[in-house]
Amino acid sequence: MIAVFAVIVLPCVLMEYYFTKERITEENKELEDSAVKTYTLKEQLGACMSSKYWIMMMAALIIIQICTNVQNTSLVYYCNWVLGTYNDGTTQTIVSAIGNAPLGFGIIIMWPLVKKFGKRNMMIIGMTLAVVSSFAFMVNPTNMGWVLGMLAIRAFGALPITYITMAMLADALDHVEWKAGFRADGFSMSIYTIIFTVTAGLAQGLFNLGLSVFGYIPPAADGSFVEQTQSVKNYFVFGYQGLFAM
Repeated sequence: MIAVFAVIVLPCVLMEYYFTKERITEENKELEDSAVKTYTLKEQLGACMSSKYWIMMMAALIIIQICTNVQNTSLVYYCNWVLGTYNDGTTQTIVSAIGNAPLGFGIIIMWPLVKKFGKRNMMIIGMTLAVVSSFAFMVNPTNMGWVLGMLAIRAFGALPITYITMAMLADALDHVEWKAGFRADGFSMSIYTIIFTVTAGLAQGLFNLGLSVFGYIPPAADGSFVEQTQSVKNYFVFGYQGLFAM
């Protein structure tokens, strides 16, 4: 392990360190030899809010994070009560492995496609494919073969969200710089961190509210359980794929 680190990892880290150039506003290069101007939080917020693309990206990140967190929370319930049996130990593993498999090697095909068709077009194509496959998933959510097939297709559709979103955010930050004359990368990443953190709790709260509304009955302490109503099962299906399809 130490040998691998010394031969492969360490040289890569050193190369990245010595050959990385910090991004700065080209028009302000004359400031390199003088004190670099700092901008207040109010100025950075104003600059970001003046860019419609920045606003669109932040709104998209909120929606994506909420849907993703609800989906991840719903997965266990869906596998336990709809697709498989409670705590069977295999259903969730199969769904997670096969349903997300395309995301692993997707980066190999994603960027050549982006280079040919553009980030915006690939995002539209991917979202369309993901939404259609999610709707199809809900047609027969109890059939393992059908479910795995639709999840695999949906994963292909989710490739742009997985690999292009942050690149599109960088484009939005370039637009902020073009309009305001300075970059607000640090401020924007702070907003992203807040979104990432808050949406996790918000999604969990919304999902738990749904459990209460639809009458979910959790297993007893001794492991015994009762069958859930059809409305509860439909809620699990909706949380796992239906919300994203909307």
